[in-house]
Amino acid sequence: MKSYLAHASLFAPAIVFLLYARLAPGDEGARWNAAYVIGGGLALIHGIWLLAKHRDHAIALGVDLYLLIGGVLALVVPEAIELWGAKLGAAAALGCVFAVTLVGFALSPPRSVHERKFALLMVGTTAIAAVFALVAHDVPFVGNVLPVLGLVYAQGALRKRVMPA
Repeated sequence: MKSYLAHASLFAPAIVFLLYARLAPGDEGARWNAAYVIGGGLALIHGIWLLAKHRDHAIALGVDLYLLIGGVLALVVPEAIELWGAKLGAAAALGCVFAVTLVGFALSPPRSVHERKFALLMVGTTAIAAVFALVAHDVPFVGNVLPVLGLVYAQGALRKRVMPA
């Protein structure tokens, strides 16, 4: 149970965002805009916490970046939320994960050969997941769910395969 809660805490802003967007009362458009503002605010705090304590969580940091951008868009250009969230869906989130993964790889201090190989494989895997999500964005399950689950699965599989025990 403790491990489950620790993993869930990595995505707390996304969980709050989705719960609010789906379950809060009111107009759907206003609800999604408010969810992005709330999620973006939580993502800012959460992202700072992750950077300070848990730097090896590019997926969670990328989701935080996605929510932060969505929150800013909801405040500045509310009409853009339709494109950002509904049209691009997981492709936008995975694009943010790709950006975080790539920057993390480029800026990280020299590590072991295994860690560098894992990081480089994650850059490539994340790029593939983002492109797949973009190409398949019109089919909700295939374009939104499969690429995200695939990336999470690939991360675990690559970590086991590349990193020494």
